[in-house]
Amino acid sequence: MEPNFPTGTVVMTTPFKKIERNSIVAFRKNSILLEKSPTEYTYLSRIVGLGNEMIEIKEGFIYINDSIFKPPYETQNLYLMSLDDFKNYKNEQGLSLPKDLPQYGGKIFVSITSSAYERLNAKIKLEKFYDSPIISIREYKVSEIVEPSWTNNNFGPVKIPPGKYFVLGDNRGNSLDSRIFGFLDSLDIIGVKI
Repeated sequence: MEPNFPTGTVVMTTPFKKIERNSIVAFRKNSILLEKSPTEYTYLSRIVGLGNEMIEIKEGFIYINDSIFKPPYETQNLYLMSLDDFKNYKNEQGLSLPKDLPQYGGKIFVSITSSAYERLNAKIKLEKFYDSPIISIREYKVSEIVEPSWTNNNFGPVKIPPGKYFVLGDNRGNSLDSRIFGFLDSLDIIGVKI
């Protein structure tokens, strides 16, 4: 959920708060990991789509019922940039390097927030990195709603059933969310962030 909730952040939730778009919810799923894992995990994600809505992601932009959705919070994605550009803008734009990602063709992977992207994109060329097919993510069971051609940044369109939610992590390039496990049932939700 970075950049809004850095790793290790303690989040308080309540089952008594109304679930709305942009709500942060804690939920349990035991079928996300490989089928061999009987363990149930608690996850944190953000409600983006509500029941009876059509959701689609095109080139990383979210569309709800064919209208673009501009989140009122920061998101983060992975981009490729030259090492020189990184050195030049690192401090000015607050750029960070994700752990364990190698250089790629003379460029490096950088985690960039949505606001830093808007400032940087006017100055240098940025290439979005993480756009491989979702179906190829082997660590997780991929939902039956996912089509083979869908990627993290090009997903849908798909209609959200009544009583279900479409959740996304704020760290869009590295998030376990509805793009992989499908719709979230209201019965899976433990609580909403206070």
